[in-house]
Amino acid sequence: MYIIWIGWLYVVLMFALGQRTLPMTIFVLILFGALPTWLLLFVVRRRQAMKANGDIAPRKPRRPRGGQSED
Repeated sequence: MYIIWIGWLYVVLMFALGQRTLPMTIFVLILFGALPTWLLLFVVRRRQAMKANGDIAPRKPRRPRGGQSED
């Protein structure tokens, strides 16, 4: 997930640097860089806090692939 986030920020930075004016550059950085980053961090931190408080249960481990049971 982090590699996708870093790639997104790189693309946003390159897009912002291609703008003609400084206010447009700042607008692009805030709209496409800062706001999505804030939203991502908000969701992740909120989920961690809810798990710590016991509001939601942690995920169950996945079954092994191949259809074999552990019996």
